[in-house]
Amino acid sequence: MKRILFALMTVAIVAALVAGGTVAHFSDQEITGAGFTAGTLDLKPDDEDIDPYIIADMNPCKWYKDDFYVRNGGNKDGRLTLHLMDLVEGDGVNTEPEIEAGGVGVDDISTQIDVIIIYCYHENVLHVVEGAASWGEAVGMLIAYDPGLEDNIKAAGKLSDLICQDILLQGRMTPRETVLFQMLVHLEQPADINKYQGDTCEFNRVFNLVELQW
Repeated sequence: MKRILFALMTVAIVAALVAGGTVAHFSDQEITGAGFTAGTLDLKPDDEDIDPYIIADMNPCKWYKDDFYVRNGGNKDGRLTLHLMDLVEGDGVNTEPEIEAGGVGVDDISTQIDVIIIYCYHENVLHVVEGAASWGEAVGMLIAYDPGLEDNIKAAGKLSDLICQDILLQGRMTPRETVLFQMLVHLEQPADINKYQGDTCEFNRVFNLVELQW
C-alpha cells in the first residue's frame, strides 16, 4: 500500500522584499486487525519552530539562498520529490513612471527570477555563483568549481518554468535520514528592469515522500 505524506512550505519573493514562512509536518500510523503496526513515513521539513525565511531589499544581479532540511522521521524508505506550485504574482508601483505609462508593471516577475535547487553535501555554494548573470551561467560556474556538483543540482531554470514540475530530490530517503538542500535565487537585470520594482510573487513548496514499492 502506498503512503504519501505532504509537507507544505510557503515562499514569497518580492522585488523589494522576499519572505517565507510556514512549515508543517504530518505523521501517520495504522494498526491492522491482525495486530501489526503499519510502517510509517513521517516527513518533517526544517525544524518544528523554524523562523520565517526573509530576504530584505532583494536587488537585481545578486544571488540569495535559502537552506532547508528535510527529514524522514518514519521507518520506511521513501522517494522524495518537490513541487513548486500555486504561483501568485502581483504588480508593484513603478517608481519610474516614464518607463511604463501609469507606473504599474505588467510583466510577470517570475520570468526574471532564476532558481537553482541543489543538494548540499559539504558546504554552502552561494559564493560560487556570485557574479553569474543567469541560472545557466551559475550552473556552469558550479560544475567548474566542482564537477561532482553536477549530480547534486536537482533543478535549475526560471521560476516560471519550474512551477508544477516534478523535481526529484532523493531517489531513496532512508528512515531517520536528514538531507540539506539550498535554493539559490537571483533576479536578472533586463534593460527594462525598472518596471519590475515592487512586483511580488508567492508560491508553495510542496515536498512529497512516497513509500518505495518492493
